[in-house]
Amino acid sequence: ILADTAQRSKDLDEAAARTAKERIEKELDGHRPAPADYARLKAELDLAITIIRSLEHLRDLKRRR
Repeated sequence: ILADTAQRSKDLDEAAARTAKERIEKELDGHRPAPADYARLKAELDLAITIIRSLEHLRDLKRRR
């Protein structure tokens, strides 16, 4: 996977990612947004999930040491 930017784990905000994930899931639940809005929300949701999973993975690695 290629990325335009990189983020250090210390710069990732898990609480903000979890809040964003919950907000987006609520926004998507029960109604269909316009295609452009759906694409934006899906991208934001994917990013939030990636941040959460990355931080969980890093915590697991630290526990194993």
